[in-house]
Amino acid sequence: MHKNLYFTAVLLVELAIMAAFIWFLIYLFPTLDPNGYLFYGSAPHVPYLEQEISSTAVTIVRWIAYVLTACLILPMMVTILAELVRWQINRRKKYTPLPANTKEEEQVVRFDFHLKIQHYLIMIGVTVAGIFGLAQAFPDWAVSRWFVEEIWGGLELKRQFHHYFAYIIDFTVFYFIGYLAYKFFIKKEKLRAMLPSLQDFRDFFEMNLYIFGLRKEEPKYNRYTFGQKLDFYLIAIGIPTLSLTGLAMHYTTVSEPIITSTGIALAAVIHRSVAIFLVWFILSVHFYYAHLAAGLFPVNTVILTGKMSKSRYKALFPLDRERLEGNDGSN
Repeated sequence: MHKNLYFTAVLLVELAIMAAFIWFLIYLFPTLDPNGYLFYGSAPHVPYLEQEISSTAVTIVRWIAYVLTACLILPMMVTILAELVRWQINRRKKYTPLPANTKEEEQVVRFDFHLKIQHYLIMIGVTVAGIFGLAQAFPDWAVSRWFVEEIWGGLELKRQFHHYFAYIIDFTVFYFIGYLAYKFFIKKEKLRAMLPSLQDFRDFFEMNLYIFGLRKEEPKYNRYTFGQKLDFYLIAIGIPTLSLTGLAMHYTTVSEPIITSTGIALAAVIHRSVAIFLVWFILSVHFYYAHLAAGLFPVNTVILTGKMSKSRYKALFPLDRERLEGNDGSN
């Protein structure tokens, strides 16, 4: 794609997402009042939520979730816009495009078979469960009511499908934990590549200095950048949180003796808040760095194939000598 067309298209997409997010924050603010919290009234957790919605604990958690969502997503959106502007400025001065990801060239393994399958499962589970779940979270939206009540079976069928795909997410969480356990205990791999380090903090500051024109070059990275680690940990924390809170909401006869009615109400609030955060994070940040960033647009096939051409990998992750020297281990 022509570079000016790429810049314009991605900039407009990111600006549209930011505008939608700001509108959503404005819309959501009045709903922080207990009387503004709307929900369909027949799910197992609803009686507990109705009983506890005005409690101090629930109110505090709802406000914390709102503030955290705004304070995390907005700065990341601004950084993406600044990064796009920096890319455009650099392109006009001097621009070295990323090498193409061609199959004819020697390939570097980035993700093994199990990681690819886990990504497919999470992608499908989160997308479908999210659509069915979030449509139920906003009954005051005409499009939500139309989708939930008027098409394809009504509310109960939507809830069933939300649960079916949530179970896919639950399975994937256990799959990933088992995968890590196998790698660590059986294969004796140290699994250090995704662990946070002091270098990540240095890279974060150096990258921001570069984006805002205070540093000539962006930092060089090992196998994962600080942004990819942040992406991973936010999703890795958010997905199990959705699973645990969703199970507590659905199986109240099991959860109530353990976490009480207040706990079930908190689980419902946290479940919705985390789902909202992940939707905006995936739309605005994850999708940009996975597919829309310079050199990746319109689609990054690495997560689909697990492989990348060696020249492209060297340009993106020059410090990952293990793979560049031919060791395809995944630790």
